Amino acid sequence: MPRLFIPIGSGIIDMRIKKIVKLLDYVFVLRPTLFFPVWTVYAAGYFAFHRFAPGGMNGATVGMSGESLALLLSLSLLMGAAFILNQLCDIATDAQNHKLFLIAHRHISPNAARLQTILLSGAGLLIAFYYSHDIGLLFLAIFLLTGILYSVAPFQWKDRPFLGLLSNAGGALLIFSAGWWSVETSLGMPIRHALPYMLAVGAVYLYTTLLDLDGDARTQKLTFGVKYGWRPTIIAGCACEIAATGIAFYVNDPVIFYPALISAPFFLLAAIKQTRNEVSRAIDQIADLVSRTGNLLESMAIRAGAGVCVLFLEMVLSRALWVEVSEFAGGLRFDQALGCRKKASGETVNTPFEVLYTTVDVADAV
Repeated sequence: MPRLFIPIGSGIIDMRIKKIVKLLDYVFVLRPTLFFPVWTVYAAGYFAFHRFAPGGMNGATVGMSGESLALLLSLSLLMGAAFILNQLCDIATDAQNHKLFLIAHRHISPNAARLQTILLSGAGLLIAFYYSHDIGLLFLAIFLLTGILYSVAPFQWKDRPFLGLLSNAGGALLIFSAGWWSVETSLGMPIRHALPYMLAVGAVYLYTTLLDLDGDARTQKLTFGVKYGWRPTIIAGCACEIAATGIAFYVNDPVIFYPALISAPFFLLAAIKQTRNEVSRAIDQIADLVSRTGNLLESMAIRAGAGVCVLFLEMVLSRALWVEVSEFAGGLRFDQALGCRKKASGETVNTPFEVLYTTVDVADAV
């Protein structure tokens, strides 16, 4: 696969660049690529209101209101805080699983990460409660479920088989409801329309417990994958995916139906072959499709009136680029970053800042 090498600099990088890199650590510790599924489910809830709610506009909308976009910002701040909190509580496991190195390897100190968590969660809740009391309580529930109950001792629902599944599926319900409630809060929880999203998120969660199984077992986590093993977990994940597809068809929600339908064969193949590669491929497939669909929804919400084809192209390119930038900028701290390549005189350079290149896979970007 041809790769494009873009030289960034050579020689000793001055202190100003190092300070910028340090600031980027605080951006990428938020795990920004995980915002895509969050934004997707929120936007899906917003558009579902216009499509399905009594007195709605049958899907017709000119884009998100300023209030809905402000709440999306609030949700992003809260989820960023929850992602940091998860890393703070998972330092040992992240080291075992060789991922999320910024806090685990002390490039960001735990105290600095805790302060960032407090600031982000405080700002997010302030925006939500300013909007309305009901929205504030909903967003507080989102943070309690996805942050405190999911990660923090003595709860640590992430380390328990069914409570971990409940946290992920319940988080999808609350985030979908946040998008729905950003338009109107008087119609209750839209459980019926959120159900396929809950099942799809549950399917992905179950499969990810298999990818982290070895590290989780070594750190004595009792996730679904650790407790029940490969075969039951794969079958349960596949069942959730098939159910998500069927319910999405029943409630006539194309936003989740088509990604689920296209992903279903990959989940079935993983259930048949039961290999790590097939499990990983199934996760990647549905995550990529849902993220692309979500980016299209978000583009339509923010800049209504643009051509759908142009938005779709922009969505694909921007997501690919964002993933590359995430890997590159987050990995400037040391040589383990996937997006960072160092090369000088045909040999690998040991010092991270001697000769620096970003690597962009042109085929993947397109």
